[in-house]
Amino acid sequence: MQTPKLTTRSNVNFNPKSYREEDDSVEFVLTTEYPADIFDWSTGKIIKETMVAKGITLPQDNQVPLLNSHNRFGIENILGSVRDFKVEGDKVVGRLYFSKKKEAQEALQMIKEGHLNSGSVGYLQRESVWIKKGEKLDYDNRTFEGPLLLTKKWDLQEYSLVAIPADPFAKARNSNETDSLSAVKNINPNFKGENTMENEKETKVEEQQPTVNVKEAVEQASEKARADEQARVRAIIALCNKHNCKDIVDTLISTGASVEAAQGAVLDELAKRSTPLANAKPVITMGETDREKFVKAAADGLLLRAGVELEKPEAGAENFRRFSIKEVAREIARRNGENGMMTDKDALMLVSRAGTQTYSDFNYVLDTAMQKSVMKGYRQAPDTWRQFCSKGSLPNLEPAKRVDINDLPDFDENPEGAQLDRKIIGDKGEQIQLVTYGNTVSLSRRAILADDLGIFGRIARKIGYRAAQKIEALAYSVLTANANMSDDVALFHADHHNLAAGAGNVGALSKATLGNGYVLMQKQTDANGSKLNITPKYLLVSPDEAIEAEILTASTIDPSSNFTAGNTNFFKNRNLVAISSPYINVSSNGFYLIADPAACDTIEVAFLDGKESPTIEMVDNDGDILARKWRYWFDVGAKALDFRGMVRVPHS
Repeated sequence: MQTPKLTTRSNVNFNPKSYREEDDSVEFVLTTEYPADIFDWSTGKIIKETMVAKGITLPQDNQVPLLNSHNRFGIENILGSVRDFKVEGDKVVGRLYFSKKKEAQEALQMIKEGHLNSGSVGYLQRESVWIKKGEKLDYDNRTFEGPLLLTKKWDLQEYSLVAIPADPFAKARNSNETDSLSAVKNINPNFKGENTMENEKETKVEEQQPTVNVKEAVEQASEKARADEQARVRAIIALCNKHNCKDIVDTLISTGASVEAAQGAVLDELAKRSTPLANAKPVITMGETDREKFVKAAADGLLLRAGVELEKPEAGAENFRRFSIKEVAREIARRNGENGMMTDKDALMLVSRAGTQTYSDFNYVLDTAMQKSVMKGYRQAPDTWRQFCSKGSLPNLEPAKRVDINDLPDFDENPEGAQLDRKIIGDKGEQIQLVTYGNTVSLSRRAILADDLGIFGRIARKIGYRAAQKIEALAYSVLTANANMSDDVALFHADHHNLAAGAGNVGALSKATLGNGYVLMQKQTDANGSKLNITPKYLLVSPDEAIEAEILTASTIDPSSNFTAGNTNFFKNRNLVAISSPYINVSSNGFYLIADPAACDTIEVAFLDGKESPTIEMVDNDGDILARKWRYWFDVGAKALDFRGMVRVPHS
């Protein structure tokens, strides 16, 4: 199977005598420096590549998964692990450790019996140099001749047991050089090989066989094999798509199943899904489809690659961690029955057409990844507003009235046999309305070509972070703007008895000024003059007074007494919580005391249908087909509902 960007290289050299019974392991020659055909993603051509054995880089834990036929989608395909790596000249050797599960033990038994002897490495090229035709390159005391891609450094990602080695379409390479001669014999059965004794004898025969160009014959055989394999893959994909059996297409392709074998497998799969009418029961189940699982796993894989930490990545996300945006596009094309071996340019065009129906899966992958990254950034931003504000929900963007619940009358005495007095509330209250905030952002063609998923992740996280900042700013702006309320009086005003003013009532944060604000709130009454007995819960200050606020609310000893023993701090046991915010200016705002929103209405921050985080979705590019564009927005409003639960102490 063609696995995007993850190159695979087959090898058949192993030593069954190296089997160790105590740990069910066997040593394999994982790969060699034998030149082999690979598909070049940038040009779409088949080229030769040599990997330098000692250029291998291993994972930090010095092991890679042992898979079944490069099937990386699901832990059920893991047969064990490969460890104990070593480089022996032009070879990379490793030991295969098999799991105790049934499938792994069956594979191990086939190896011990000599029926299974093919393995294939999956790797990522990290440093490669192209040697042009007719040119040479000296590297590591050796000379390499072009045309050749010399891969100096590469990352080993996984190792697979495969049924059929040297699969051209899968980039599976056979390290046994005699395969080239075998390919020639398929074209000319009379060819015996160059420089052999048998050839020397034949030169004395008058009717000698025609001369064979070995290189040309090998290329013809390789091209025919590629064409045959591509035809097989297309037929299997079409067959599985027709009968809705996409979940088995990867297995059929990677295991080298013929079209006839695939037809039988599809029939077996359809039989499993069929239930005799006599036994059928009306059961309705709701679960994720294979497509939904793929989209979520691919989206999380892109986020992990972009450096976004996820608490619980979707199953299979690690398999996509090494995929670029273009590689995900190739995989989607392959799943849709198209040729997955597309160039970077073709993949880029697929990204550009992601909004169309054919490529809607790509749209969903990017949208899901963007939404999750936005939420990550949203949760990382400070949100102190949640402490002193209440959260509300509105069904639309129209103004809504919030009734003043502090107008609820006091309890009246009820004489025996008399009816309870009827009280009416709702005449007074504040209006709150949502405002829509949003923008658009594009992932440029340059970023896509450069596979700069770091930008992708940072942009999305910043969108979420900025959304959270906007909400925080709106909540504090209610305090600092000091707008008029429904009674046409400013939020903080002498008429509301919540603004400290006059001699001795203003000044920097101290025991005295904090006490003045504390007294103002406790003396608040309702419209009928009844005492509300509200006490401050939060002390909001600028960063300039953050330290003083912490000392005043947490110190056991009165700080105004120079911390003299025996002088108790009044505010220590008042459960006053200090909050510092850059949205408060020490000179123009002073500081604020806010009551618990559960005890008295303060500020409400409302959202459309209660949805806090911004919505983000992909949109058409407006002619800019070489970029992807998203729009993002959210609806939020903030309003002071009652002045009695808030006090401002300005600084002189």
